[in-house]
Amino acid sequence: AVFHEVEGNVLHSLGILSIDEISGEDILNISQAAQDARLSINGIDEITGSTNQVTSAIPGLTLNLLKAAPDTTVTVKVSPNYQEAEAAVKAFVDQYNSVMAFIETKVKYDADTKIKGDLFGDPILQGIQSRLRSILGGNLNNPGEHFQSLGEVGISTSGAGFGKSALLEFDTAKFRKALSEHADSVANLFGARAGGITPRKESTGTERAEGLANILKEYLHPLVMYQGSLAKTQENYQKQIDQVKKEIEDFNLRVEAYAERVRLQFVSLETMLAALDAERQWLSNQIKAMNLYKNDD
Repeated sequence: AVFHEVEGNVLHSLGILSIDEISGEDILNISQAAQDARLSINGIDEITGSTNQVTSAIPGLTLNLLKAAPDTTVTVKVSPNYQEAEAAVKAFVDQYNSVMAFIETKVKYDADTKIKGDLFGDPILQGIQSRLRSILGGNLNNPGEHFQSLGEVGISTSGAGFGKSALLEFDTAKFRKALSEHADSVANLFGARAGGITPRKESTGTERAEGLANILKEYLHPLVMYQGSLAKTQENYQKQIDQVKKEIEDFNLRVEAYAERVRLQFVSLETMLAALDAERQWLSNQIKAMNLYKNDD
């Protein structure tokens, strides 16, 4: 690249620029070539990186290298980020409550207003509501761990409506205590173990998912997948809607045809009445004429 000073020769004086002996153009002096950042963990396994952010040294941890310190040992103390875990669980509880509240508006019957939800009595939606509540309120298959259910870590069914509500309540204090004392068990309660091992029931030999995330995926995936249960239910409802629309269109056509027949009959009747009225007028005139003739006699 070619560089030029706008005015003066300050950059030349500082040694930043010099004159190329061959081309006579200004060139940038390189005092030290760029090098990759290098570090080692516990004195072994030298790690290099093209930036000062190293993400491959420790899984899930980013190291920001602030300055070069050859032959210097730096102690890094890592502690769990419980706030992030708590925020993630709270977000899940809020989203679950949003879904359950939405389902409730669709399947409920309001005794006061006598209004039914759009999908009142729908067995599919009621089944989903019941199954989700059962999953989150039951045992989550966390064998060998301290916690076996969400209630043990502060997530329980709301007491609203004497326990009839399908919503959840999040006890943050109880969750923090469980997380600080048995973090791994809490993690396994929500997700899969390393390697994604799925145990088999000794009695049947069938697989059973571990952890809330896997259990929900195992249940929800067949519902939301392409051509899954919900897609087929939606397709059936659409067929019913199309059938009702066709029946309405056919009924409207019949009504229009009937209305046209009645209109034609009315016009015909009007024409007939007009003819009869004309005949009445003629007869009336004839009678008047005859009466005048008699009076003249």
